[in-house]
Amino acid sequence: LGPFEAQLAGDNMSMRRALPTLILAGVIFLSSECWLNWSRPHQHLPRRTPSLSSPREPTASGTESGLSTLAAVVLAVSVVFVGAGPVAADQALINSKTMAGGASTTGKNTGKKNLITRGVNLNGADYTGKKIIGVSFQQSLIRGGKFANADVSNCGFFDADLSFADFTGATMNQANLELAKLPNALLDNAVATEMYVSGSTDMKVKSITGADFSDTYFRADQKEYLCSIAKGTNPVTGVDTRDSLACP
Repeated sequence: LGPFEAQLAGDNMSMRRALPTLILAGVIFLSSECWLNWSRPHQHLPRRTPSLSSPREPTASGTESGLSTLAAVVLAVSVVFVGAGPVAADQALINSKTMAGGASTTGKNTGKKNLITRGVNLNGADYTGKKIIGVSFQQSLIRGGKFANADVSNCGFFDADLSFADFTGATMNQANLELAKLPNALLDNAVATEMYVSGSTDMKVKSITGADFSDTYFRADQKEYLCSIAKGTNPVTGVDTRDSLACP
């Protein structure tokens, strides 16, 4: 396993080990609620005559309160701990977001349906070879995401965390990477043309061998770093990586 996959597996294992403890705490809480309700002496209250002007007041026993609380605890535990791994548990969600749709208001996908995964935890999600043109992933966590040979043209990765993501051979024409974080990402042989990149985009990628960045404009320090690791020729466009960056 790579460093990202090992860390993700370790986090999931730690959370699952904590699950029995949380369930036991919920059971203890329920038991205490039931015991207090059973041991509390019954109070004889004067009978009240119902009237139209005084609506009937709802009542709830301690047992019902305890059951409601336990249900809330179990639901929270299930959502937070059991469903924490997006690769295993949320693959259906991931697949439901891969249909083509225009994420931006300009470009070749203008007017198409806008499907989004905005602000979603998609760490480790696998989109290998998929055509997901125009899907918006803005502000999502996609650390270790697999986009190899995928078509992510016009996709919105605004302010997304793409650490260790793999875009090898991907088509990234007009993708929005403004404010995105790409440390240790792989862009080998990617067609990364006409992308939107801001000065705040973290472009400390691991490798760009054979990538084509034609008409994608970088800040001076970003360009300097990319030129320091640039080499190869894109197998699709035939453009040298250094030439696409206008490296000196």
